[in-house]
Amino acid sequence: MKGVFLCLKYELLQMQKQGFGAIVNTASIGGYKMAPGFAAYGPAKAAVIALTEMAALENAAFGIRVNAICPGPTMGTELTKNSLSTNPHEEAMLKEHVIPMKKLATTQEVVNAVLWLSSDQASHTTGQKIFIDGGMHIA
Repeated sequence: MKGVFLCLKYELLQMQKQGFGAIVNTASIGGYKMAPGFAAYGPAKAAVIALTEMAALENAAFGIRVNAICPGPTMGTELTKNSLSTNPHEEAMLKEHVIPMKKLATTQEVVNAVLWLSSDQASHTTGQKIFIDGGMHIA
């Protein structure tokens, strides 16, 4: 949370001077849907979502868009690797019972969302949280 706040502080100053910009913060499904055992992680990511929404609201008139990505379990990340290493059956359980699309995200799928939010194709999109979680947030 502190890192996101400090980055926003300086990014927004520069973008306000230039009159435009696009910021994509990294939150998580954990900031929307709390999970036992993640008492520090979930609330910190919820704060990133709230900060994203406030920054979007306060800076839209400057031509600055601020959004957040909220990935679910993503193959190729240390968080997912560590989480899955504690329980050999967790990946199968997530795919079978928790993620409607029955698969974990890939890092490329997360990158694609960031690229879209950063592009002119998302020119009228601000204050959003984009879930890359295979529908986990609605399950």
